[in-house]
Amino acid sequence: MTASVPRLNLIAWSSLVAVALAARAAHADPAPTPDVAGAPSPGDESGRVDPGAHADRPSTARAVARAVLFVPKALLWLVLTPVRGGLWLYDRYQFDGAFRGTFHTRDDTFGIVPTFIYQTGFGPMLGAELRGIDLFGERERLMVGAAYGGPYQMGAETWMDTGQRLGPVTLRLGGNFDRFSKLRFYGIGNDDGGPRPPFLVDPISSAFATETRYRYQELRAAFGVDWAVLDDLRFQPSVAVTDLRYGPSESGTPIDAVFDPVGLVGFIGDVTHVYGEVQLRWDRRRIAAPAWETTTYTAGWLVSAFAGRVHQLEPCCDFTHYGVDLQQLVHLGIGPRMVVLRLWGEGVTGSYDEVPFSELPYLGGDVLRGYDFMRFRDRVALQGTAEYVWDVGRFTNAFLFVDAGRVYPSLEDFTFDGMRVGYGGGLSIHTRAGFLIAATLASSIDGGIFVTARLGPLLDEVPRWR
Repeated sequence: MTASVPRLNLIAWSSLVAVALAARAAHADPAPTPDVAGAPSPGDESGRVDPGAHADRPSTARAVARAVLFVPKALLWLVLTPVRGGLWLYDRYQFDGAFRGTFHTRDDTFGIVPTFIYQTGFGPMLGAELRGIDLFGERERLMVGAAYGGPYQMGAETWMDTGQRLGPVTLRLGGNFDRFSKLRFYGIGNDDGGPRPPFLVDPISSAFATETRYRYQELRAAFGVDWAVLDDLRFQPSVAVTDLRYGPSESGTPIDAVFDPVGLVGFIGDVTHVYGEVQLRWDRRRIAAPAWETTTYTAGWLVSAFAGRVHQLEPCCDFTHYGVDLQQLVHLGIGPRMVVLRLWGEGVTGSYDEVPFSELPYLGGDVLRGYDFMRFRDRVALQGTAEYVWDVGRFTNAFLFVDAGRVYPSLEDFTFDGMRVGYGGGLSIHTRAGFLIAATLASSIDGGIFVTARLGPLLDEVPRWR
């Protein structure tokens, strides 16, 4: 026993010394590892990689950029303040749930949503849409909608499809009625002083287009097939019967006061035609909602091409209608921050004395923003778009865009000379219910300010028929 006491004391003292050294090491500052050696402390990052006396301050270029952008940033914040406040109230007091509880069924298979459209040159249009989903248990869909903007503009549309009942094939039947009493017509051509159909323009008019007004009515019934050949590749044949009627407007300069009515195909007498079309769409666009993003976004690409034949029952003559739509949506970074690139074009093969003037491809308004609706018409229309989109709030996106394009008598006349360029920006506001409020302010190299605003349910695509 006496021989084991010194050994026990040695073990005890050794244990105490080890505990003391471990405690001291725990309270000491750890040595930096090679991965973080020289890194600034949290909150002191300057974005610079060169150490020095001013390493804790941003570079001169960054400071100047921040100063320059302060004013537009402050203006944008001021403009968005009431919008953000309204959205906060909408979300805080669950107006979405109250609205859907009142105007939607409990299983959300039927609902009514309001619509609103305004565009410079047109009065506001108010309306509503009734939408039904899963009508008979196979995701069949129904839409009935109407909008009214006074006696000068009104429209209605309805369609129904078979959903998943036929597997990869979906059948769709629908129709629309539109009436506008003050549409503008500026003639045919790019208005750059080049040759235009001489029989359309009164000899006393100037070389450039004169704004005139006309009445337009469209009644259409259509049947289509959507065949999902692959998950992203769709074959879409369709057929439609359309009745078009025209007349001089009772406001502004009537169209027949400047242009020869005989040269305006369809203006004298009604136009009735049957249109058969085949479209091929390869759509790789996807809606993403990563956990690290503040809102959903769409990325991917679309390749779409169509060709159709118009058989006119009256007055005469057949022609072909064709077009292409190429889109690339690139996700740049968290926000989200997006770049949208688009190349769009349409054309007809008929001559000027065979194609109704309202059926000629056009630019302006919904395509080539910054110009009047349907400002330029001819047998071929081409446009390219570049748009930058970024997130400025929980439900708010801002965007800047540039559109460039022009119309041509034919594809052989393609040139970059005389291009029309529109530019501008806007805001789009999303809610959890899927509604969208979008407002655009646009101008062009030719001047003018154009405002567009709309409220309505989010749609997958914009129909080609207006």
